[in-house]
Amino acid sequence: MKIVYCIASLHNPGGMESVLTAKANYLASLPDYELHIVTREGADQPFFPLSEKISLHELHTTNKHDYRRALEKKLFEIRPDITISLFGDERSFLYRIKDGSRKIIEFHYSRNYLIHLVQGIAKMKFRRLHLLKAYLRRIQDRFYIGRYDQAVLLTHRDYELWGAGKNMCWIPNPLTFHTERCADTSVRKIIAVGRYTPQKGFDLLIEAFSRTVEEFPDWELSIFGDGAERNRLQKMIDTKNLTERVHLEYPSHQITDEMLRGSLFAFPSRYEGFGLVLLEAMQCGLPSVAFDCECGPSEIIQEGLTGYLVTPGDTETFARAMKKLMADPEERKHMGLAAKAASENFRIEKIMQNWIKLFGEIATPKSQHLELGK
Repeated sequence: MKIVYCIASLHNPGGMESVLTAKANYLASLPDYELHIVTREGADQPFFPLSEKISLHELHTTNKHDYRRALEKKLFEIRPDITISLFGDERSFLYRIKDGSRKIIEFHYSRNYLIHLVQGIAKMKFRRLHLLKAYLRRIQDRFYIGRYDQAVLLTHRDYELWGAGKNMCWIPNPLTFHTERCADTSVRKIIAVGRYTPQKGFDLLIEAFSRTVEEFPDWELSIFGDGAERNRLQKMIDTKNLTERVHLEYPSHQITDEMLRGSLFAFPSRYEGFGLVLLEAMQCGLPSVAFDCECGPSEIIQEGLTGYLVTPGDTETFARAMKKLMADPEERKHMGLAAKAASENFRIEKIMQNWIKLFGEIATPKSQHLELGK
């Protein structure tokens, strides 16, 4: 079976790139699959290691019109059984390309992500206008999703938000790695990972952490990532006199090792599609504190067993949850071990069986491909 994935690029250290690479590498290791990844941009080497069995096609297009022409030409060359969009610009036209393949669209956000984004940006001008645009975009996205053979969402909650359509299902992201090691949770360090954007809520985390410093003066916070808000976050850190305690680290290829050197994972996102990094922290044996945003954390964290869920935006309660774990090394260890065990339910071998079943259900027999594109 020939599978084509479409994504803007693979050179970013983001969750979508990580998940796609892991899924494609897994399928490429199986004898019955031929994997192709088509990127709109040609840039540096993929951030995450890509199997040599996967064919990577870089289109080097600069506008949507050229992208459509180049992608259509490429699909007629490859003649895949299934083509998958990761909700890039191709979402508006991929389903209309008559290359004979069945079309799947993956939505790696949540239905209301743009609304949450607009609401989460401080001091936004013309907020009502931007909210209107977000609502209109949501209507447009629903139209596109309805045109695909299958739409795959990440959580049951998002499946419900989209209306549980007939062409919809949900498959959670898989763990992108496995380790036998486990954080000893004795190091007095909190770990957080993500892009420096309003979505990830690191300003809320810094505020919450500042409420712990008097009680726990020997703890520190390391936030791994990068993005447009780096300067704003650093200014906030400096203003709160946390320069020696809070560190804005750059993305790391050894993020597993960094997590294993921590004792607690913080997940302060204002909204998420899923929350893959939570799974990664759990696999490393870290207990977590997370805002219970609309989609994601509540389907990963078991409250009081593998971590704590906090009302979105409530930095005081977030701080109390962190302090509870910071004060109790035995609880951190116990909860971290439970988190590691729970993360095994998301092993890639298990999650990919759902994808393999889906592919088998919707794939068009090769005999039906003849002349469909002409």
